[in-house]
Amino acid sequence: MLKLQQKEDIIKAIGSITNIGIDNAILTVTNKYTLNDAVSYIRDGGTVNIFGTAEKSNQISIDFE
Repeated sequence: MLKLQQKEDIIKAIGSITNIGIDNAILTVTNKYTLNDAVSYIRDGGTVNIFGTAEKSNQISIDFE
């Protein structure tokens, strides 16, 4: 388990442990912040599983490049 204070610390820790990002992120509480974070943590070809729905007013943008 990682106990980190800053988002930058999380990204650095994931990079140092995996070298490429995580294979899968499982979200049980979904909003634009958790979804954007999960997308930034996964490796190319990784997946994000969403088990909780977000409010209709939430919008996200995903860069597929």
